[in-house]
Formats: sequence, structure tokens, C-alpha cells
Amino acid sequence: MNDDEIKSKLRVLYKSCRICPKPCGVDRSALCGACGIDAKPRIYQNFVHLGEECSIVPALVINMCGCNLSCPTCPERHRWSDCLPIEDATSYAQAIARFIEKHGNIQSIEWIGGEPSLQVGFAIETSWKLREILGTVPTIYLNSNMYFSTDLLHILCSDEAPSIDAFVYDLKCTAPCSRTITGAKDYYEIVTHNIEVATHLRPHAPHILRHLVMPGHLDCCTNPILSWCKEHIPNVCINLMTTFHDFRPNGDGPLFLSDAEKHKAIDMIQTSGIATYFIDGQSV
Repeated sequence: MNDDEIKSKLRVLYKSCRICPKPCGVDRSALCGACGIDAKPRIYQNFVHLGEECSIVPALVINMCGCNLSCPTCPERHRWSDCLPIEDATSYAQAIARFIEKHGNIQSIEWIGGEPSLQVGFAIETSWKLREILGTVPTIYLNSNMYFSTDLLHILCSDEAPSIDAFVYDLKCTAPCSRTITGAKDYYEIVTHNIEVATHLRPHAPHILRHLVMPGHLDCCTNPILSWCKEHIPNVCINLMTTFHDFRPNGDGPLFLSDAEKHKAIDMIQTSGIATYFIDGQSV
């Protein structure tokens, strides 16, 4: 698929929105969907991140507004309200190209959220423009919650759409805890399906799966997720993250993972049989 073909396919998905599993059916060219986002891309920051996985840093992170999940402990949602729309992918690509040339040693570019799949047309177009400007660009990652439709999955994972080189995705929780942790009852079913299909459709692309360990969710979520990863995506690198922090001023749970839970989670991955993994982004 070339640039125009992908734009055409995405316009169809946006017209009566089928980007994500929520059946809002809104014409995103004119209105905001259930995610709170219309067709105009909005970005609230970009910066060089040194705290991502050791294999992809320094990473130029581009944070896009909006999300189709409603995780109660999300630390970013409050930052989206004042974002102005970006009208021109070419001008933005030129700005990013200047940023890369100024900072040098950028190993990867991450389109991240919020949830970047909601505005993925802009991410794809900007990535193409970057290649036209720079010729050789850092590896371009889509860093997604993977809670999107099968239609979008097949566009993103097409070998003929090389604007997305690689994938970082989250697997937050299992089915019994999906509504509590993500606000979406069907989260686990959809996300595990999309992750598994993505690894089959793009077997030679780099894939990283992140799992943030949540207080009180080791036995119901962390251990089953590690077992699922070993069985269904054995060649994917898993990043076990023990850095949970509840930033809510009036949160009703623990602020951090306890030391005992952190050690238990690390023991779980060390004894899981998973071949390649990070702990908090670092090789073991």
C-alpha cells in the first residue's frame, strides 16, 4: 500500500469511526469520538527519553493526546485539554527532522499516547515525510495499548506500509480485572488477539511487550500474563516493569509496589521460561 491507499483506507475507518472496538460510529472528520479526539492531530510534548528499554534509547518520544481506555491511575490524561491541533504533517516532520539533526544520536522514534492509534494517519504521514527529508531515520515504533479494531491492525501490520518499523505494546491485566484497570470489559480478549496477530504478520519487526506490575494483581494478572506470553509470543522480548506509581491525589490504593511484590514479580519472570526479557527496561 502506498501513502494515498493507506490514507483512503483510514478515511473510511474515520468516516463512521471503526478505529477502536468502541462502537461510537462518529464521523471523526467533523466530531469527536468516544475517545475525545476528532480528525485533527494533537501532540502535547516530544522529548528525548533515556528511560525506555535499553535497546531503543535514546528515544525521541512523541506524545499524542487522547485515549480509548479509562485507566483510573493514568498520569497523563490531565495534560490533553490544552493541546492545539497540528494542521500540517510536512511542517511537523520538518521540525522533527531539525530536532533529530540537532540532538544527534537518536536510536528510535516512538509514537505514543495517550493512544497513537487514534491519530495514526498523522503518525504514518509524518513518518513518511521524515524519510523523504532525512533519507535514513531512526527505527520508528508505534507504542500502543493495542486496543483497536482488526481493520486497523491489518493496515498497521502490512509489509507494504513501512512507515511503522516496530512495535511496543502494553498488556496491562487479564480479563477478570479488565474493567477495573482499563475501563473496558473486552480489553484482554481484544489486546491479546491483536498482539498475537501483529507478531505473526510482522515476524521480522522488533516487538517489545511491556507489563506494568500492579499492586495486588500479581496472581490474577502478572503470572497469567507471563504464561500467556511464553505460550503465544515466545519470540517477543518482555519488559517487566516494577515502577508503578499512583499519581492521583486521592487514590484509594497503594502508591507504589511493595518490595515484597517487586521481588515476587521478578521471581515470576525469572522462573517463567520466557527466553528474552528486561526488568524495568534493563537486560538481565
